[in-house]
Amino acid sequence: MKKITKIILVVMWLLCLTFCFIKIKNKTNSNNNNNNVRVVVENLTTEDMVNPELVIDEKVIENELANYESQKKEEETVETYTTMYSKVGLNIRKEPNLNSEIVDVVNINTELQIVDNSDDGEWTKIKKDENYYYVASKYLSTEKVKIEVKKQETSKPVNKTKTNSSNNNNNNSGVLTKSKGVNYFNGHRETYYSQKVLPGGGLKIPGRHVDERGLVCDGDGYICVASNDYSKGTIVETSLGTGKVYDCGCPSGTIDIYCDW
Repeated sequence: MKKITKIILVVMWLLCLTFCFIKIKNKTNSNNNNNNVRVVVENLTTEDMVNPELVIDEKVIENELANYESQKKEEETVETYTTMYSKVGLNIRKEPNLNSEIVDVVNINTELQIVDNSDDGEWTKIKKDENYYYVASKYLSTEKVKIEVKKQETSKPVNKTKTNSSNNNNNNSGVLTKSKGVNYFNGHRETYYSQKVLPGGGLKIPGRHVDERGLVCDGDGYICVASNDYSKGTIVETSLGTGKVYDCGCPSGTIDIYCDW
């Protein structure tokens, strides 16, 4: 009986040793498998990641896919711009409507970064100083405007007086605005007068209307101006765009721009 007991104890001891050995071996294999998974993940392609037969750590796969999708999204959202130029002195607005705040006014032939157009095509979204604004689409051009002063020949000599040196030294100094009041451009002095003060019913301007900048224009889009140096109908260039003389009564050397300011 004692002999049988000893045999049973020896067998149980051997079984314990065998169990411990198997457990240690499995743990070692598990660690090796984890290391192999990490190595495999580092070398995975996108196609590998979506392979249903590939059995690896799901958490690692989720992280890798998230990083890939994030990088792909960043590449797709990179903005591209086209370049256009302002055909006239142009208002830059916060929103695409005439009642929106004017944040800046740019000169004629200013280069602008074009982002997109509105659905109706009347407004263009631009990027300026890392912000987004809007300008009227009809005042944009793919090329710079050639500034050229055209004069009609008249039988009467034009009586011009010499402008002072300060005027001549301030050519193309900017764009005429309501707040600015006076501007020097292309060798002449610019001022403005408002139809709210002088209705100008006798000027007989065909297609007369007020554009989005508040300028009185004719049916051909010319800005209506007054000048004593040019005869009526003469085409002149101003800082706000091409104008046509419809009125007189301002000092020599001055072009008075008709507006609704």
